[in-house]
Amino acid sequence: MMFSEADAYTVYFPHSDTLIVTMHVNNYRVCRILVDNSSVNILHGGALDRIEDTPEVARAMINPQTQSNLYGFDRNETQSLGNDSLPDRVDPYNVTAEFFVMDVESPHNAVDFGSI
Repeated sequence: MMFSEADAYTVYFPHSDTLIVTMHVNNYRVCRILVDNSSVNILHGGALDRIEDTPEVARAMINPQTQSNLYGFDRNETQSLGNDSLPDRVDPYNVTAEFFVMDVESPHNAVDFGSI
């Protein structure tokens, strides 16, 4: 992700604020994406369901052979449903990102490790 000096206009330094962004995933505007340095992209199942025409189409895009165990901040283990490759757009960049799809409650629709 690239930011300019203008993006930091209202930021007081030094800061430890969380970075929450909006970007286009699969041509769908996804708000409340937490950017962190966890080295994994997570897309929550409810957000994936809203990206496609129907939840059934969205869930069919998940590769269940890529299920993985992920550990949260509380060190509890949760198994992903699998991976999904989705096109992302953060102007002016267009990339394809791998997301672990998780059916967990979260205030964020996705977690991105800033690979864009």
